[in-house]
Amino acid sequence: MVMGSRKGEEMLHRSDRKESDSTTRWGIETVCVKCKATTAQVLAKQQESLCWDCFHASLGKTVRKAVRLRGLVQPGDKVLVAVSGGHASTVLLRLLNEMRNLNMVREERGQIAFQMGAVYVGEGLANGSSPEESRRAMEAVSALHQASAPDVPLHCVLLEDIFDAEDERLADMGMDKGGLLVNLLQAVEDVTGREDLIESLRNALMVRVAARLGYNKLARGDCATRVAVRTIASAAKGAGFALPASIQHFDGRAGKEGPAVICPVRDLPMKDLAMLCHHLGAAPVLPPRPPQRARRKASLNTLAEGFVAGLQSALPSTVPTIVRTALKLQAFPWNQPSTTLGRGKDQNGASPADPAPASLCSICCAPLSPTEITAMQGVGGNTHGGGGIQLMNAVQEKIEGAANTSTPVGSRVRSSTGLLLFMANTALDSVDQACPHNWTPVSTALIQ
Repeated sequence: MVMGSRKGEEMLHRSDRKESDSTTRWGIETVCVKCKATTAQVLAKQQESLCWDCFHASLGKTVRKAVRLRGLVQPGDKVLVAVSGGHASTVLLRLLNEMRNLNMVREERGQIAFQMGAVYVGEGLANGSSPEESRRAMEAVSALHQASAPDVPLHCVLLEDIFDAEDERLADMGMDKGGLLVNLLQAVEDVTGREDLIESLRNALMVRVAARLGYNKLARGDCATRVAVRTIASAAKGAGFALPASIQHFDGRAGKEGPAVICPVRDLPMKDLAMLCHHLGAAPVLPPRPPQRARRKASLNTLAEGFVAGLQSALPSTVPTIVRTALKLQAFPWNQPSTTLGRGKDQNGASPADPAPASLCSICCAPLSPTEITAMQGVGGNTHGGGGIQLMNAVQEKIEGAANTSTPVGSRVRSSTGLLLFMANTALDSVDQACPHNWTPVSTALIQ
């Protein structure tokens, strides 16, 4: 599950294909630098000529190293893998399945005894696709899953499942889950805000599904290329303070009540993942192209993808440089598995204490900067506990007052109000068990 549009995916893949993967020098075929016995067929890391088997093993070694050193997966864990049909999630599912020890009694070298599952979120309704296109996309993902990991159960859900079908508020508004989702997305006119809203709903739904099914880890296919794109996009949006929280291998901000999010393929570029999928015969499943009337101007996310793809095609070191620079930012306490209660032990075998509580946004769970906290406290509340009720009520009054004006500012407020009111009313109510903060219901009058 990744950020961005179909157009952005195509640009990244086109950029990857432009990078030379030739394994010949002066017309002479080279030999794999690993096994020294087979003709090299792929150029990895811009300099290593490898055969397909050694290339596959090299990527698997990178993932195993990240899992072992970061403690991403422990014996006895239940890991739910988010799959979308793309290169990153397909390789993630394949490599995790290869390192899984099915014998829960006897240990195997280089393998871990843990349970696995997969989840796919259908977003056809959000993308304006027809029911037939959505059905074909889900069938394609299921077929790809069967070819990659047939012994791993796949759970398919729809994005509108973030709503509770039995919620009385749906009946009061006279619409079903799908209608509420469509109305919500239509209320957000800004294309970047709409993409970010879909991503927030997707992430919240996957966390809820993982918690309900009893999984304690949620694995996402955030690769190095995606981290680079997210870094550029976050800087353009002014969300640099929260950036370190979403680019680490481990994200345990949900606390002991919810699953931790892990990113085992974060150190692998999209090019390597795409080449391995090509070798395995796993063609990616791109999301259905939205109808012409539903297409809008490029978002900041898509522009960031194009910017990174353009630089990467000319300078192959672009993605590693951006990632290394972004990782120099100070991470948050919940980004360390050893500081998350119940997910690690110290050298004496004792469980670590809870990390210092951090202030999180009551809408998207992003960490709040000191400036934002000061501004919120000045409104008349705080970010935790019962004070959030006063805060949300004060924010609602200001939003409703601005939205009722006829100025351009009022128009922009009305177009972005859906995100605030919806997340406070429904989506995050559904995942309250996966987040240590309290969500405050507010009026839904502006999104009806």
